[in-house]
Amino acid sequence: MSAGDRQELRELVERYALAVDHADGAAVAALFTEAGVLALWMDPASGEQTGERRGHDQIARAIDGLTQYQATHHTVSATHAVVDGDAATGETTCTAHHVERGPDVHDRVLYIRYVNTFARTAAGWRFTRREVRVQWVSRLPVDR
Repeated sequence: MSAGDRQELRELVERYALAVDHADGAAVAALFTEAGVLALWMDPASGEQTGERRGHDQIARAIDGLTQYQATHHTVSATHAVVDGDAATGETTCTAHHVERGPDVHDRVLYIRYVNTFARTAAGWRFTRREVRVQWVSRLPVDR
């Protein structure tokens, strides 16, 4: 893998995290190919897939729903990819904070492993499939 590919894929992963934290569904959807898939495993106690969003419209709506939180903060810990021509696969780890609204304000922290499939397009690297695999969840107090 070239240094350029490595940098572009890392930047794609980071742009995803930033756009999610802005609850900008259109920006997140633009990081996927037109037929891209965002697959969800949100319950760490179950090995069952909990949802799937296909295409830009469904992905954008899912991300726009993050406005239910007072704030989110996704920190990318590590990312690795293997490039094979115009395709790549890889994994990313992330700690995702979700500050919930309401009288009992707390931080719902998700420890996530993303399983990524990428394609090189005319617009640069894009996700063709991103699996959100929550490994465990913590609930932390938030100082006001």
